[in-house]
Amino acid sequence: MTQGRDAFVTRWGIWLFAFGYFAAYVPYSVLSKMATDGLLPGMHAGKGLHPLAIQAMMTCGSVITAYAFITAMGWWKYATRGPWGLPRPQWFTLVSGLCASVQIITTTLAYTFRGVTIALVMLFLRGGVLVIAPVVDLLHKKRKVHWTSWLASVLSLAALVVTVADSFGKGDGLPGLLILNIVAYLTVYFFRLLFMSGRAKSADPDLNKRFFVEEQMVAAPGLLVLLVIFGLIGYQLGPGAVLHRIWDGFTLVPRTDFLWWLVLAGALSTGTGIFGTLIFLDQRETTYTVPINRASSILAGLLATLWLHEAFGQKMIKSPEWIGAGLIIIAIVVLMMRPAPKKPA
Repeated sequence: MTQGRDAFVTRWGIWLFAFGYFAAYVPYSVLSKMATDGLLPGMHAGKGLHPLAIQAMMTCGSVITAYAFITAMGWWKYATRGPWGLPRPQWFTLVSGLCASVQIITTTLAYTFRGVTIALVMLFLRGGVLVIAPVVDLLHKKRKVHWTSWLASVLSLAALVVTVADSFGKGDGLPGLLILNIVAYLTVYFFRLLFMSGRAKSADPDLNKRFFVEEQMVAAPGLLVLLVIFGLIGYQLGPGAVLHRIWDGFTLVPRTDFLWWLVLAGALSTGTGIFGTLIFLDQRETTYTVPINRASSILAGLLATLWLHEAFGQKMIKSPEWIGAGLIIIAIVVLMMRPAPKKPA
């Protein structure tokens, strides 16, 4: 019976993580959009928070959730030990965790630009990582890329191209700040995947758990420290400064009626980080794990866009985005054809 359970986990475990990622991503992205568009309970319609003002309480929710998950799973024992036997990150998990910190805030910011649907932004973010994945595998030549991974990457990238071409063909370009946000997101993602591919993604589950714990113990707390530093700078600069919005997130938002919605959004954000990282740490090549992760989030983005349209009358999904969703579903079917990895002798 144990062998049957292990075989099931080996074959379908990554897909269970993909479902968890999808289930957390839909409400996380919806709440982020609602917070900045003034749609949360207790807000005045159309008078949402500045994108930087939502970060503090969301990050507090992320820190609590990340540490609670590691504790509940009993995974602290896998971390490297430092002075007094306390868990500590290694240098590469520290850097990877800081990259994850930047990834968290750039993901949230990407969904807060007005006039741009979650589905469109998500296709940019996810499509860019699909381009990065084969590069990471080529840099680590020991990991062979299966044909299903190549095909799924091409199909997923085609979904991106169809949607983006339609958007720009109609003159609906992206705001300059959003483009910079996307570039920062993709840069830190490249280094995260590079560290995972070289230092984890092993057939040894304990090694993968060590990487997971050490990265997660840095990611959300690292972002919280950065927000405190920039918030204090904003306080010194005064209410007119952009960075003062971060300070407002620490001082004004906790006194509002919608505080706990932001904490919940942060908890869900960590949920996507947990399941997403577990997908990436699968021992198979990055060109296989990335399309699974990206497909889950793109479908989540489409559902979130539908939710916002039906509930609040926001922009509806366009025909090319539906075509992109169809290509993503085909990519998922292709990936499910992939045989399970062989267990080491």
